[in-house]
Amino acid sequence: MESRRTAPFPLVDSYVAPGDVVLDLCEMNNQTIKFGAGLFQECDTIQATSAGKLRLLKPNKYWIENSHKRVR
Repeated sequence: MESRRTAPFPLVDSYVAPGDVVLDLCEMNNQTIKFGAGLFQECDTIQATSAGKLRLLKPNKYWIENSHKRVR
């Protein structure tokens, strides 16, 4: 029987919407995490604040990639 492993970062390279919890910090002990545009930390979770594709640059740098224009 083949055991299927879950991806360590299941939402990376998938689309997220504002309010989605993208990371649970309880599972990541003693790691420095950098998060950029489109992400917000609330207690022990990282949530998306804008819609787009969640990106990861190893070791622990996350951001949301999207295309938007400035409204004048």
